[in-house]
Amino acid sequence: TTNQPTAMPVTATMGNDSPWIEIAAGFNHTCGVRQDKTLWCWGRNASGQLGDGTTTTRPDPKQVVAPDALGWVDVVASGDFTCGLRDGGALYCWGTNTLGQLGQMDVVSPVSTPKQVPGTFVAVDAGANHTCGVRTDGTLACWGRNSSGELGLGHTTSPVLGPTPVGVATNWKRVFLG
Repeated sequence: TTNQPTAMPVTATMGNDSPWIEIAAGFNHTCGVRQDKTLWCWGRNASGQLGDGTTTTRPDPKQVVAPDALGWVDVVASGDFTCGLRDGGALYCWGTNTLGQLGQMDVVSPVSTPKQVPGTFVAVDAGANHTCGVRTDGTLACWGRNSSGELGLGHTTSPVLGPTPVGVATNWKRVFLG
């Protein structure tokens, strides 16, 4: 028999017994935050997007290398990179960084463990090659690919390597990217 995609949802029991509270699907990988605030990823890992310190593809969930003792509260997965938000507002990203989408002020790639993005955040989302986050002060910042002006900066269509303010509003609550 051949492996055919299933049209029915299946129950996945992976990792520990703590229930899933957040799931994010990228192009070829998936990540989830459990109720115990651990973060797990699985799937393609050629760019380090699973955050386990390797570029080994994993069919089963592998816990993301935690940079400190704080818990994960949110995760977003994109084409070949992932970002996770920690208790207290620290934002970490990892995976491909060819256009600055990790917010590290460089284009070193791949990054296979979480690296902190400057600033503190309350929300984050990722597009195919760019990222935006709402900072704790209510401002919106974006970084990464900008060839079509997707960062909303108005003055450039060049890639932006780190969090750059979008406008002057201070009442942002959430952000969604396509």
